[in-house]
Amino acid sequence: MINVRIAQEADAQSLPDIEQSAGEAYREIADLAWIADDDNLTVERHRELIAKGTCWVAVEDDNRRSCIPER
Repeated sequence: MINVRIAQEADAQSLPDIEQSAGEAYREIADLAWIADDDNLTVERHRELIAKGTCWVAVEDDNRRSCIPER
């Protein structure tokens, strides 16, 4: 089961890697391949968004995170 929640400070460090991994899924789609090469948010930017309450994560039962940031 997946739950969506507001990101927490403890999530910030892993979010850029999650964002990069998610972007790679678009590499095989010609019109969307640019997403894989787009810049990811920094840990600092994620922390800013977390502080504002505008960064969300999808968390699996084992607490693994997926990133849903507001840019």
